[in-house]
Amino acid sequence: MADGPRKTTMPVREMREILGLGKTDSYWLLKKEFFDVVLVNGKMRVVIESFEKWYANQVKYSKVNGPPPGEQLKQKSYSITDLAALLRVSETTIYDLIKKGCFETELVDYRTRVLKQSFDQWYASQSRYRTPEDRAKDRKLENATISMPEMARMLGVTREKVYTIIYNDKNAFEFVIVADRKRITKKSFQAWLHSREEKKLSQPVKPQPTETVKAESPPKETPSVKEKPVEVRLDKPSYPVKEAAILLELPQKVVYRMVQSGDLKALTINRQIRIRREEIFHWLYDRKGQSKLRGEN
Repeated sequence: MADGPRKTTMPVREMREILGLGKTDSYWLLKKEFFDVVLVNGKMRVVIESFEKWYANQVKYSKVNGPPPGEQLKQKSYSITDLAALLRVSETTIYDLIKKGCFETELVDYRTRVLKQSFDQWYASQSRYRTPEDRAKDRKLENATISMPEMARMLGVTREKVYTIIYNDKNAFEFVIVADRKRITKKSFQAWLHSREEKKLSQPVKPQPTETVKAESPPKETPSVKEKPVEVRLDKPSYPVKEAAILLELPQKVVYRMVQSGDLKALTINRQIRIRREEIFHWLYDRKGQSKLRGEN
């Protein structure tokens, strides 16, 4: 027996029962023209295809017995709550990113949603915020690397001392960026430790004076007439341009140009330009920064 003609419309009463609504709410949906309505024998009927399309692109109304709403909407956009859970941040952080113009949004049922295509483009351009999949990848990199504080704890020194060590042995360490943070590979750290121990063992042992032989005190050296080289402490929170130029091994005029162009971030304290220690270390140890300092393209 052949099937009858496919039903294309339904009475308003049926739509109301499907959504579990009262008369007032159901007629409000009709007034807002969320789906198509036709007149049949003088009575309003809802076009089923347009109703189902509306249902799949909203999340406010749900069927009493049926699939959850917003199937198509969820395929093309995220809710603020879902995105916060995905990145493991607060909803306030997501709104802050929206204010900064990081991704495009749309308003659905008076609620803000983030377009997935726009989010994917933004996510690929940064490494600070991570999805569960990328956090799993990060854990593998973290297991093969150590952070600056971890290196300080291993050596029993301060973090400032770690920066000094890295500065003095620029080529000894290999760096990896994990979740927007620079880390040292364990392989290069172990190699540096090994070379350090070998250096200690290779140094000749100086004979110590015995009880029967009195060690002669060394003659006092005549003070040098030459000027002492300028020494810059590495534990200062920020540096004036002159000292920053020494650390960066660049002429002062080049450092001034870098500050003016925004390539080197600086702040003004008491009308004096000062550059934070972290910014200088970033330029010294970041590969891109090193290539710029050397004049490479």
